[in-house]
Amino acid sequence: MNPVSASLKKKLVDQFVEQLGWTVDEAENFIERSDLRELAFVIAMLQLQIKYQCRVL
Repeated sequence: MNPVSASLKKKLVDQFVEQLGWTVDEAENFIERSDLRELAFVIAMLQLQIKYQCRVL
């Protein structure tokens, strides 16, 4: 199990569902089975996606 707090996990699940179209189960399973490097990579990609979307608008 990785050391992600419950509040951070909820925020990540919400972002994965909203931005990536994942189900809550998919997001929770990804967070549980991923190490911090994998989570950091996905979070960075989300930030880039959001930044790019803001520029396009």
